[in-house]
Amino acid sequence: MAENEDGQEKSQEPTGKRLDEARKKGQVPRSRELNTMALTIIGVPSVMLMGGISVVVSSRSSANT
Repeated sequence: MAENEDGQEKSQEPTGKRLDEARKKGQVPRSRELNTMALTIIGVPSVMLMGGISVVVSSRSSANT
């Protein structure tokens, strides 16, 4: 649970109204793993695609000479 300014744990969960207000303000919980996973899912195929394109381009240029 979350701690208050005194360092003590809060005794009750936040109400639905407070959660809605926090969402409207943009205060949503987000994990660092989510960012890492998104970068990995997008980055790895991008690097593989660029590597594949360079191999095709270099093989075509060497085949023409």
